[in-house]
Amino acid sequence: LAPPGAPVLVESPTYPGMLAIARASGLRPVPVPVDADGVRPELLADAFRASGARVFVCQPLFQNPTGAVLAP
Repeated sequence: LAPPGAPVLVESPTYPGMLAIARASGLRPVPVPVDADGVRPELLADAFRASGARVFVCQPLFQNPTGAVLAP
């Protein structure tokens, strides 16, 4: 989905294993803050524009480590 060295957006905080997988794949994780409802959509849009990322990895149900569930 993304070439080596490419940015990939990840939730912050996120599961440390997700960061390890991204880095082992040669990708550059870019954190996007979450709140009690999961990732903040307005910050996600800004992060895509600012980083040039084309991929976002998230855990929409029971986000690790916060347990947040992304609102519909």
